[in-house]
Amino acid sequence: MNVIGKAMQWWRGRRAALRRDPRRLFRVSADAEGLTVVFPPGWWPKGGTDTHHIEWKEVRSVELFKTDDFTVDTIWAAVHWAAPGEDAVITTHFPEEAEGWSVVMDRLPKYLPGCRTEEEWFRRVAIPPFAENRTVIYERGASHDIDDSS
Repeated sequence: MNVIGKAMQWWRGRRAALRRDPRRLFRVSADAEGLTVVFPPGWWPKGGTDTHHIEWKEVRSVELFKTDDFTVDTIWAAVHWAAPGEDAVITTHFPEEAEGWSVVMDRLPKYLPGCRTEEEWFRRVAIPPFAENRTVIYERGASHDIDDSS
């Protein structure tokens, strides 16, 4: 088997393993305190943390985008945040397959005033397939009027 064949076999096995065992995927939750993202074991290299807890006041923006995973797309959320008094912005990503995704997406507009609802952003992010379709759904201090003419 050539190198490309081996890489494709590895990728198919990895995707299948993650889909078979959703506990190995990300877990996300949102409450009045903030957003919590728990990463799969081994996601971060040595020294990385397996859990990010982000207070709502730390969130600078949230954007959604898709990755082309050969035969399917995966929607990802990118939360850009910074601790109070810090200039450095950290980005925390989690995929739509994460346990708790639907609940978090429903709660974001409640905890981040001005955040777009899933009804407002889903079509823009999901269609057309296999395109990145980066969409900002929340930006601190910004207005997000939806232009449905595109």
